[in-house]
Amino acid sequence: MIEKLKTLYTFDGNKVYVSTYDPFYSNLFGYAIKRNFKNVTELLEEWGFKRIYLADLPSDYQPYDWQKDLDSRKFEVESDYQVILDEMIIEDNKVYIDSQSSFYNKLYVLAVRKGKTINELLKEWGYERIYEKESQEETEAYSNKEQDRIGESLENVKQIQGTLSKSISTEQKIQRSRKLANEMKKLYGYRCQLCNYEKEGEYIPEIVKVDGTNYMEVHHIIPVSQYEEVEDDTNNMIDTYKNVIVVCAHHHRYLHYHDGGFEEISENKKGELFFQSRKGMKIRIFTNYHLSTKN
Repeated sequence: MIEKLKTLYTFDGNKVYVSTYDPFYSNLFGYAIKRNFKNVTELLEEWGFKRIYLADLPSDYQPYDWQKDLDSRKFEVESDYQVILDEMIIEDNKVYIDSQSSFYNKLYVLAVRKGKTINELLKEWGYERIYEKESQEETEAYSNKEQDRIGESLENVKQIQGTLSKSISTEQKIQRSRKLANEMKKLYGYRCQLCNYEKEGEYIPEIVKVDGTNYMEVHHIIPVSQYEEVEDDTNNMIDTYKNVIVVCAHHHRYLHYHDGGFEEISENKKGELFFQSRKGMKIRIFTNYHLSTKN
């Protein structure tokens, strides 16, 4: 395990970056728990390494592409999955699987094909899934960095004012702000605002592109195609961050077509936001950094 760290994950002497999505991180996590370390960081320090987070990596450093390595493996039979699970065992066949990892998505697809949940599939194979996270201090440290990233990204989004222009050829074409869409996706870490990533079975398996980011789309709450119907002084507010939401391809179509389409946002007493369809059906917005009913 130490040799693998030195070979694949170490840079600038003793610095180490291991993505929490990487199955090897689960190996380190299990090793740390079995030996009564508080977390992976404490284990790495015991071995003489210094753990580095993604935000602190040098701009010229290329992390080990564990996802490419994982994707190169063939998952043709169930034993192919079990080989990786065996590497992730903490103790007594207990495994920790990050629900945001690509390996989790592969398991999810297999489980759906077999008509089971991931936990049912793991139990059938003789494994037990556990959900322990790292120490409170490390969780808070990550949370603080993530809040900084969100704050900076949100400021970038606010500075972008999409402009709509019409060009007439054989038909009228509406030009959207590509920059706004790209920045919105960055703001949400290329994750769908309507998927519930905290609960198994309530989000769509992610489509991972060659650059490692998830395929996402940007939905206009007030459709761009209807901007002529909006009063003149608010035309330029259609293609703005206040009128868009980041969604997976499934939920994008869902918002447009299900139950007549969703055109309004409402808020409950807990401050949770929901899209509401023409027929009154609601779907919750699970992740929100920028939307408000006041928008």
